[in-house]
Amino acid sequence: MRLYNDESYFPSLGDIVSVAPEIAEGLGGFAGGVMGGVGGAALGSTVPVVGSTAGGVAGAMTGAGLLGTATKEATQRGLNWLFDNKDSRTTGEQLGDALVSFGVNAAGEGVGRLAAKGLQAGKQAWVGRAIGGAADDPAKAAERLADWQAIGVEPTAGMINGQNKSSLLEHALIPTRSGNEIDKRVAQAFTAQGDEFGRIVSGISDKPLSISEAGEALQKQAQAAKQAQLAKADELYSEAGKKITSPARVDATSTFLSDLQANRAGMGEFDKLTKGSQTDSVLNIAKSIVTDAQKGMSFDALKAARTHVGQLAADAEDRVLKNHLDGLYASLTSDMEKTAVASGDDALSSFKTANDHFKGYIDPVTGFGKGSEADTILKKNTDDILNWSMSGAKNGGNRIASVRRTMLKSDGGQAAWNGVTAGVIDRLGRGSDDAFNPAQFMRSWNKLSPEAKGAIFDGTPNAQFKNDLDRLARIADNFGKYSKGANHSNTSNHQAIKESLNPLSKENAIISFLGGAVTGDPISGALLGAGKGVAKFGASRLSQSSRAKLMTSPETVNWLVGLPKAEMTKGGVKGHIKKLYEFGKNTRDNALAAAIDDYLRDLKYSDEDR
Repeated sequence: MRLYNDESYFPSLGDIVSVAPEIAEGLGGFAGGVMGGVGGAALGSTVPVVGSTAGGVAGAMTGAGLLGTATKEATQRGLNWLFDNKDSRTTGEQLGDALVSFGVNAAGEGVGRLAAKGLQAGKQAWVGRAIGGAADDPAKAAERLADWQAIGVEPTAGMINGQNKSSLLEHALIPTRSGNEIDKRVAQAFTAQGDEFGRIVSGISDKPLSISEAGEALQKQAQAAKQAQLAKADELYSEAGKKITSPARVDATSTFLSDLQANRAGMGEFDKLTKGSQTDSVLNIAKSIVTDAQKGMSFDALKAARTHVGQLAADAEDRVLKNHLDGLYASLTSDMEKTAVASGDDALSSFKTANDHFKGYIDPVTGFGKGSEADTILKKNTDDILNWSMSGAKNGGNRIASVRRTMLKSDGGQAAWNGVTAGVIDRLGRGSDDAFNPAQFMRSWNKLSPEAKGAIFDGTPNAQFKNDLDRLARIADNFGKYSKGANHSNTSNHQAIKESLNPLSKENAIISFLGGAVTGDPISGALLGAGKGVAKFGASRLSQSSRAKLMTSPETVNWLVGLPKAEMTKGGVKGHIKKLYEFGKNTRDNALAAAIDDYLRDLKYSDEDR
């Protein structure tokens, strides 16, 4: 044994040297824990997740035990050498002490890890209560945070935890000096939404189109697409015509003519009156085609005849006339194919290619046939086209998809569609003052069906903007809910919450004194539990012995009884607390003085308050 220093109230170098082995042990244990944890995790990685974790813990404990013991023993032996001190322990005792050191250090590492988890959980619990409550849903809170950060905003706690009381708390602080930062964050959040909206719109197109401009663009592109499709059909038929050298076959048309003549001959007087003229006009057309074919008609002439019949059928309003024309058109199509067959396989293949393209061109659903979306665009007033195109977007996106397909069939179609899209999105987010309105955007965007959104964006270079707009709508919804905490009609709530933040308020003073909920809790229901939660958690720092002393001393109990009435007296609650401070300073009861001091520290009663 060696005397390092005489007993004294003031530590000196000798005191530090006396615990040098333990200091070295602590540092060694720390380093061993780090290195052992890394090595153990690496060795344990052969077992996914669990193996790495378990290996890290076991390695850390082993490393802390070994290196902590080694550094302690090395330091102890170094001090023995330095002071010429003999170790009186036997070899067995030294080994036993080393094993004890190993076990303590290893166990300490493990306990320390558990304690760290507990401290972190306590910290999170305190933060959750301090900001007005834990998040309504951790996953949603994480999503809200990611959404805000994606547009360059560092949100306040109330913007992400989904708690109304947090919103009330933060908005209540805005008019105060301590609320300047919150006010800046709120303004930043609003501005960032408008900036993000502008980025998206300009990213889709640098020229968003108005309703009239969009209608003109849609009509112009539809006309260009129609002309392009028709020109392509003519080109394909021209190529087929060069390969089809046999004279026109009119077998099907002749059969159609014979059947229609028989139908005409069998008509009664009423049918002659109501259907005769329409039938006669189609009979005359069919007779002329058959007559020309008998004299030697080319494939191109046969095609021209079919095109004329098809146009007549498209324009026909009378049902009888249209049915007869459609029948003649089908017969001519069959004869064109038979004519191509007579000219060989290459000619037939070329004809089918041209005919398939033409079928798509006149299709009443996807093409430019009568009643098609494209045909409607060509006939509508330009001011009505956009609204018509977007109608039904709440329930589906079929019309939008059809209009988009039509526009993309011609050169410049994608650029025009981008302008239309940008104009549509821009109008979704602007209020009557032409400024961006987050709430209006959120409502308008959410009214569009997923199918409509997909029809607008999917498969285009702007597809990513759909996700960006979904995110902006979530942000706007979150911001709208958060903004409800602004001080409009909730003045009493705001005042109560601000008061709850005052450490020297009557309510917080009582809660800290008593250490928890009390019968007839004086806290107003308007506090919504926000300040109360903070005060209760803070009050736990007041030791139980101090609280017991306060609650059993007549002087402090009487002081507490007078606390509720203090609000009505000169100096208020702050003056009443000052009286307690003065009493604690002058009392001869040291334990009571210490308890009062402990209590005042818990209330954050400082020199500035005295």
